[in-house]
Amino acid sequence: MNQRRILVVEDDLKIADRLSSVLRNAGYDVHNAYTCGDAVATEHSRYKLALVDGGMRDRSGRTIYDFISQSASFSKLPIVTIN
Repeated sequence: MNQRRILVVEDDLKIADRLSSVLRNAGYDVHNAYTCGDAVATEHSRYKLALVDGGMRDRSGRTIYDFISQSASFSKLPIVTIN
């Protein structure tokens, strides 16, 4: 069941851990991707929401947004960009 799954894409480990902790405490199932490559390789259909860092080190957060929004199987995944 993916009704409460969130993908967090954040390369700063402290921020990713804090954000994930808050979301888990609120009852969400959270998966972290620490690089754009990891995020793009993730099975996006498992998630109901993606929180994406807009300033990733390996590529821009826009790369993930473009990939997800242009892919037919992932195009319905809501994406929130965080900075």
